[in-house]
Amino acid sequence: MTMQPRAPIVALNIGQEDSARVADILWEDYGICVRAGAHCAPLMHKALGTAEQGVVRFSFSHFNTEQEVQQAAQSLAGKVDAIYIPIDSTVQSAMAQVVEAANAAGIPVYGSDPVMVKSGALACVSVSNTQLGERSAEMAYDILNGKDVSEVPAEARCRRTAR
Repeated sequence: MTMQPRAPIVALNIGQEDSARVADILWEDYGICVRAGAHCAPLMHKALGTAEQGVVRFSFSHFNTEQEVQQAAQSLAGKVDAIYIPIDSTVQSAMAQVVEAANAAGIPVYGSDPVMVKSGALACVSVSNTQLGERSAEMAYDILNGKDVSEVPAEARCRRTAR
């Protein structure tokens, strides 16, 4: 069995519901285990305005199946305004099931890669992995050649293009 390294995280809130309550419902009613709260990142949650509510975090891995992704999508579809799929081969392989659950609930699915539109996503919001890799390599080069990490600012890529 060949396993590919993956690190997909899906974090969400349902309205103003407490994240711990949502996590309890997902476990008790659907058998879906998630993590709720601040996830050892209180400053991030303060910046996002979710310090009190926290978030519900799904962490998919190579141990999850397409059926588990479908179950998660079905349990959320009637309770959220939209579904966003990050770049992840486990979730992407279950794209048809996610789209089916979302369509049944009348909500859109947004993907993080243009190929997801071909699989049923309404649109995608993505970054250029080529540009991201090039810039990351430049930053790593600077650090490996003596530049202090504190002098390398965090960056956001925000160039928007429609496809």
